[in-house]
Amino acid sequence: LRGWGLTKMIVLTTLGLVAIATVSVWWPAYRAAKMDVVDALRRPDRTILIASHNLDELARLADRVGIIDHGHLQRIVDVRATQRQVTEGAAYRLVVTRNEELVASQFPGARSMGGGEFEMTGVSLDVINAGVSALIQGGAQVSALHPVHSALEQQFREAVGGRRSTDR
Repeated sequence: LRGWGLTKMIVLTTLGLVAIATVSVWWPAYRAAKMDVVDALRRPDRTILIASHNLDELARLADRVGIIDHGHLQRIVDVRATQRQVTEGAAYRLVVTRNEELVASQFPGARSMGGGEFEMTGVSLDVINAGVSALIQGGAQVSALHPVHSALEQQFREAVGGRRSTDR
């Protein structure tokens, strides 16, 4: 592991189990190096445990995530399966770079966030798809459409009742 030059990562290995504890370092080079370490250690006969509060990092590194709240395991999430699931009625962010005035006609409940960004909640995927299609046909340029919360964050919010770990 010295080849990665990581002084802020503790890696313990024993009998096919690898535990990684990290400090909260947000440097992009550090995050990339941590991914390299996990990739190098990953094998079918090995379990890697990573303790982290960074849900985006866990979504990239983990196959499964255990959500612990107040010392109790609330749920185990299969990250890859969860990424394919879309929660019906979840909040979505729509970004329109041309003819943004058309959004109100297709999504009357959309809240303008400014700069051509709109947030929609409680809208079915069928309505979103039909509305985006109508926007494009009407001359709008849609540059992005994505859930406000990642699938893993949505699972986290459901498991802990909508609280973030800092809300205690």
